[in-house]
Amino acid sequence: MSTRARHLPLTIFATLAALLLLSGCATTKSTRAIPLESTVDVAKVADCRAITVSAFTVTAENDKATEEVAAAFAADITKRLASDFGNLFDSVEAAPAARGVPGECIFTGTISRYDPGNRAVRLATLPGIGSVHFEGSIMLTDAVRGQELLAAPFDKLWAFSGVIGASKGIQNLVNETAAAAAATVAQGKGWKPPAASTR
Repeated sequence: MSTRARHLPLTIFATLAALLLLSGCATTKSTRAIPLESTVDVAKVADCRAITVSAFTVTAENDKATEEVAAAFAADITKRLASDFGNLFDSVEAAPAARGVPGECIFTGTISRYDPGNRAVRLATLPGIGSVHFEGSIMLTDAVRGQELLAAPFDKLWAFSGVIGASKGIQNLVNETAAAAAATVAQGKGWKPPAASTR
């Protein structure tokens, strides 16, 4: 048996181990996600009893994101806020404008970069080539006063090559960001993750 053949199982094992380690750094589960780094008025976010998620905007220079992408991202966050944190809010709904309900806060944001990259290129080339980018920001405001209560940027990059690089695409990054965004608002409201979910 050649030296190369003997080392092949070790190479495969190392690749799989690295993949598992990297996958553990991000999650699509809202209750296990690490919140985005935000500015937050905790006392006032605590007063948000209802969340209205309005459409995310796409910046003009971004030619790869569409209104459908932005709508799907907002819908994912709406679903997570409505179902993943128990009865944290009286209601969570998507709407184009304020619904006029008590304690209403408006959740919205911007997608400033949406680059799906190329999975096949990442599989066959060096790190950084064909990489995936998803960037933007989220914001929570008081529906009556229009006061900003919470704001956070997001900046997701997947630039690995080989098998690891091909293991994720743009939708993975979008789902991970939706989980982190929902966790940011929920924890700003006062929700505490279970001890086992903080790792």
